[in-house]
Amino acid sequence: MRVIHTQKDLIEALKILTYIAFVPTMGNLHEGHLRLIEEALKKTKHVVVSIFINPLQFNSKEDFKNYPRTLEEDLLMLQKLDVP
Repeated sequence: MRVIHTQKDLIEALKILTYIAFVPTMGNLHEGHLRLIEEALKKTKHVVVSIFINPLQFNSKEDFKNYPRTLEEDLLMLQKLDVP
């Protein structure tokens, strides 16, 4: 598993790949996310999972502030799936 933090690094990593699956999330991963990732892994070994909490998707700043941020737990869940 490779964790990428910048757009530049993502572009470089994707240059060598011919077919990828993309699973966008807002973090706080659950069984539904994991099933999507497992299905993606059946189609290709190159799966990109984004974890981005988009402030534009919230009606109020308070909702955005209170949204669970579980990055460490999310990364552990992804490691258990053995995402390459």
